[in-house]
Amino acid sequence: MPEDLRALLLPFGLFMDVSIFGLYFMAATLFLEKGEGVLEALVVTPAPRGLYLASKLCSLTLVAVVASVVLALLFFGAQVNWFYLVAGTALNAWLLTLVGFILAARYNSITDFLVPSLYFMAPSQIPLLWYFGIWSHWLVYLLPTQPAMLLIAAAFRSSQAVPRVAGWEIVYSFVYLLTACLAVTWLALRAYDQFVVRKQGRR
Repeated sequence: MPEDLRALLLPFGLFMDVSIFGLYFMAATLFLEKGEGVLEALVVTPAPRGLYLASKLCSLTLVAVVASVVLALLFFGAQVNWFYLVAGTALNAWLLTLVGFILAARYNSITDFLVPSLYFMAPSQIPLLWYFGIWSHWLVYLLPTQPAMLLIAAAFRSSQAVPRVAGWEIVYSFVYLLTACLAVTWLALRAYDQFVVRKQGRR
């Protein structure tokens, strides 16, 4: 591919891949551990309630960041703003991994989870419409995944093919995405208590 085309498609691929990977891999892991009785054993140990979520969050975020960096090096070279790329990828993985847990914790099997998850996954990909210049309405900026798209796009700003990201958009991205991540962390801890600790404790 020509360099400009690679530069245009790479942020799209990274954003979409991290989004799907974080949400669905977290859900798949949760259902696997439910079936094997891991969670039932975990809730009777003195481990802090956030340890399970922290371990999943750290491992999945690390995988997402490493994969993004490797792909950026392979397909675009070193002309990347690594701070924006790593920050956008890590925060997006943080957000969607915990969203995956919050959604999946309510269900007992992956088949029950798949259809309801689409009600979140479909809107979460709307920032791609902004990225490709299809829909740039201000409503896109209300989506918690738009900041990650902006940061990933800003990482490739050396290419003329990638949409320009203004300074105020960078500030908005960090503030909004960090706020969203803290909010879903709180919701994930509540979901853990409600759907894991209490449910497993009743067995």
